Amino acid sequence: MTTKTTGLPATSTTGPSLARVLYDGEKVTIAKGITLQRRLGQLSLTRSLWRRSPGIVLLIPFTIFWDAVFFAMASTGQLPLLFYFTHGLPAVFLPYFILVSFISKQRITVARGHVEVRTGPLPWFGNRILPRHKVRGIDVAPSKRSDDDHALTDIVIRLDDGSTETLVTVEDQAAARTLADALIEEFKG
Repeated sequence: MTTKTTGLPATSTTGPSLARVLYDGEKVTIAKGITLQRRLGQLSLTRSLWRRSPGIVLLIPFTIFWDAVFFAMASTGQLPLLFYFTHGLPAVFLPYFILVSFISKQRITVARGHVEVRTGPLPWFGNRILPRHKVRGIDVAPSKRSDDDHALTDIVIRLDDGSTETLVTVEDQAAARTLADALIEEFKG
């Protein structure tokens, strides 16, 4: 399996698009933490959920403290049931959230018949399959989220009910356009 970095646009008047020149198993890094790969005749975009966010790093000591206090208090057995529910859920959810952030990747697979979004190896919210008849288009839009250093760009999918879903957010607008063009071409077949 080869991996290469490219700054090439996905569509060109002089040649085939990036989606068409990838051979099976080849990986191309388009933007920071985002790779494009053709697997089994389908185009997959893979990104890490770990964003090197200071928020996640600061959450680690808080989670350790929360869990230590919760389990110390819970071991007494003298607390009301409501305490176990309201404090136990974060004691379980926060460590799992941190593990998912560090370990899991999101894979968006575009084929002629559907768009599939999966997170793994640890399961997380947002896994879905969107059949072709529900998808009206794939676009690039300015992100509603902000980053102090960069203008963020979303690759969004337009659905037949008029709603949109963000597939991935990219720091570089040119890379977002490249990815969107490759996904559009693959989806159209």
